[in-house]
Amino acid sequence: MTSRIRYKIGSQIIRRIAQNRKRIGAIPNYAQSSTFLLLLQSDQMGQRKLLDPFIQKLESEGKKIHTIVYFQKPKDIPSSVIPNTTFLSRKDFTLWGSPKTKNCKRLIGTNFDFVINFDMNGTMPLKSMATFSQAGCRVGYNRVKYSYLFYDLSLGKQSPNYTLKDFLTDIDRYLHRIQ
Repeated sequence: MTSRIRYKIGSQIIRRIAQNRKRIGAIPNYAQSSTFLLLLQSDQMGQRKLLDPFIQKLESEGKKIHTIVYFQKPKDIPSSVIPNTTFLSRKDFTLWGSPKTKNCKRLIGTNFDFVINFDMNGTMPLKSMATFSQAGCRVGYNRVKYSYLFYDLSLGKQSPNYTLKDFLTDIDRYLHRIQ
């Protein structure tokens, strides 16, 4: 309950910051883009059967992929190291859900061509990572009426029948149209 209220306040703060931020440069051409940052929530690790083909397709097109996986509890972070993957937890973010650790700030300060937030639940820390990133284009799920402030490209239908598989299909379709 308190985390919902806290993140709701954080969402309003981050929305105001995003509203006042001006876009630097144009959205990159998809064919010429080379770096992608993918944002996942820990429960989406179980949906790797859907995500792995999408990631492999990006890699086969010559894209370099870095993945951030967000865990609610720091104790749930796996001890194994996965190449090009960073694990973050609630401790890496402020009370409102904005990035606070050096690791988070380093990641959002890195220039990526595209940041794709696969979280369809609207988790505030992942949304803030996408919002504050230095990416050329931020892609996310069209969850709330203010999603245009967090993302440059908001995709998806707000219906219970719309799944991650549909979201991945839409992302693939619309990213290839960016020229």
